[in-house]
Amino acid sequence: MKKGSEGYLINEDGFLEYHGSKDDEYIFEAVEGMNKAKRNGEANFVMKDGQVIVEDVPTITRQDSCAGQNGYNGKLQYNGYKHTFKLDHCNTRELIDLLIAGTAVSQVAALLTAATGNVPAALVVECAAIILAAGWQIIDNNNEGEGVEVVFFLPNVIGVPGVNPQ
Repeated sequence: MKKGSEGYLINEDGFLEYHGSKDDEYIFEAVEGMNKAKRNGEANFVMKDGQVIVEDVPTITRQDSCAGQNGYNGKLQYNGYKHTFKLDHCNTRELIDLLIAGTAVSQVAALLTAATGNVPAALVVECAAIILAAGWQIIDNNNEGEGVEVVFFLPNVIGVPGVNPQ
């Protein structure tokens, strides 16, 4: 097993496990969703700089006709580290449909894993929790045809998580 920071590790079969100190059910459900993405061939897990990274699998083809971008960006600012997850219009519509159907955090994490790639597992879990807390209405209201971006700060010195139009 390869153990990274934040309690995430890659087991001998290449799947993600969580053995951290947080006993939040959503973390375990999100890990389950990310492992589902791995089983579906949409993601892989690698160790990089002491963190478990959700690696993008380049064999996945996305619709070119979808407006907006998919991806992740991290930026150090005066008020902490700003994390931005971007979902294009197609993935945003799929996310909204999942949320309306009463999805579990595992399905949101699987969608994020497949759409963004090359992101630390701990950040995928945090983003999935923010999306579930925001709800489908906020995501739908901010989707102006080009998808949305989910922004949060860790450590949260000053900053409020949010969902914005792309």
